[in-house]
Formats: sequence, structure tokens, C-alpha cells
Amino acid sequence: MNLYPELEKKITELSKIEISAERKNILKPLIDYIQSARNSEKEIQLNFICTHNSRRSQFGQIWAQAISTYFGIQTKCFSGGTEETAFFINAINTLRNAGFRIHSEDAKNPHYQVQYS
Repeated sequence: MNLYPELEKKITELSKIEISAERKNILKPLIDYIQSARNSEKEIQLNFICTHNSRRSQFGQIWAQAISTYFGIQTKCFSGGTEETAFFINAINTLRNAGFRIHSEDAKNPHYQVQYS
């Protein structure tokens, strides 16, 4: 599946960033989980949790899903929080600026559809 060209460009730029050995060590359990699931052809599910579920966990969910697709890794990504809050408008705008297409219905707590391809 091809991503929107703006997103492919952004992911290509991100893949050039050097990750420190310390950070790789922190990420090793996640890397091992994903590799093990891929090797045994099991479903990969990632759940990103933060306090408000208005920015960080949604960034994690959306970017992980898009990057998984880009690299051909079948993944189901989710986000959640310890408090119910609305998706922060600046987070939405940041994702749009990166190349995601976002649609929503006007409501007190709208549902958002985020597309990357």
C-alpha cells in the first residue's frame, strides 16, 4: 500500500535520524516483541497510553500505524488515556501538516478518521 507522498517523504526523512544506543536499549523489548510476533506470524497489537489521550498516545497510534504500513508490517495500533479528553486541535493540525488527511463530524466529542494512504 502506498502512503500519501508527503508522508512517504516525512518517513524517509525520519529514517535518517540516528537513534542512540541508550534509546535502542530502552526500545529493545518492543523490538523483540514485534520481531517475535512477525516470526511466528502472530498479530501485532500496539496500545499507546497517556494521561489525556489528546496528543501523545494518538501521535503514537497514528504514526505507528502509518510507519508499519510503510514497512509492510501488519499491525493494529490503538490509543487510550486515563482521562477522557478531546483530540487537541494543534495535534490535529500537526498531523495534517505532516501529510495525514483528517476528517471529523462536528460534535461535543467528535470521532476522527485519519487517513495515510
